[in-house]
Amino acid sequence: NKTQFIEKAEANGAPTPTAEAIWALIANFAEYAYCKAHASTYGELAYQCAYLKAHFPAEFLVGVLTNRGGFYHPSVYIEEVRRHGIEVRPPDVNRSALGYTIEDEAVRVGLLEIQGVLRETLEALTEARKEGLFHNVDDLCRRTGIPYSDAQTLIDAGACDGLGRTRPELRWELAMYRRSGARAASGGEERLLAEPARPPVPHLPDCARRQRVEHEREICGFVIATHPIECFISEVAERPLVSSRDMAAYARQRATLLGWLIAERRVGLKGRGAMKFLTFEDPAGVFEAVLFPRVYQRCGYLLTSQGPYLVTGQIQEENHYCSVIVDDLERIGHEAKHDGISSITPPLRWIVPEAGAQE
Repeated sequence: NKTQFIEKAEANGAPTPTAEAIWALIANFAEYAYCKAHASTYGELAYQCAYLKAHFPAEFLVGVLTNRGGFYHPSVYIEEVRRHGIEVRPPDVNRSALGYTIEDEAVRVGLLEIQGVLRETLEALTEARKEGLFHNVDDLCRRTGIPYSDAQTLIDAGACDGLGRTRPELRWELAMYRRSGARAASGGEERLLAEPARPPVPHLPDCARRQRVEHEREICGFVIATHPIECFISEVAERPLVSSRDMAAYARQRATLLGWLIAERRVGLKGRGAMKFLTFEDPAGVFEAVLFPRVYQRCGYLLTSQGPYLVTGQIQEENHYCSVIVDDLERIGHEAKHDGISSITPPLRWIVPEAGAQE
């Protein structure tokens, strides 16, 4: 403790003021310092990750996605894969392994990302595939004996798109298989058994793009075909927006960006309420935004979904890094937050504007 330190220092000939000054320096350093060995280990890991990401981006990001050891939700790393110019391919009953893989310089999403499907179903699928690729839904169900609900989920997730039919056609084929096939109970759920000759599959138009995107987000937890923001572009087509890629050109100016919320952190301020740091993403990259207490109290109640949000404020540049000092926030969508975003922690008091009220 301090008393022992001062006594020992004085015993070694150090003047009391000097000993107290040294103690003050040590105490101040202790507030943010930690073990050098710990820092060294993190430094080594950071250099290794930076090297791998720079020289082997596909392999590195596949490792992060498969390991699930990153700070962000998998959807953020999927977008990072795209920004490196690497194609992202959806889960596929004939191509995907259980985890992420590299396929012809592209990243193939693993079957384990399809939520709501029994693991035994996925393992049965990969085992049956050793005998040959699946030709249609009938072949898939017959060779794997998978539950109807799992087959439906595989179709809605886009994992059967490679079978050469639209998703409505695949669902029709599955329904015909179920209707004409024999039924047997197993583990409390109906299982599908093969039956001969069925009516030919009619030509049915594919699902609308937005419906496909919604199915992917609901089942996989992220969108594979495109960035989720693109579904909302038509709603802000008349607004002058700045891309995260071009923020530096608008430094010290007020601008509006369209962002998808991917992370947030609340900081309490003694006697002054709280502020919030937000991380947003658009198709071009990631950007940070800061809500100081007054703006946080006025706009914080909006932060109950991933958005997207129209983020308006002054763009600040420091050491070649840009962020937005927010003065206004507008929510465009109401997509529920995924598990990768921290739970909302409200400030001391929300200031919620009444309907129709003007600032």
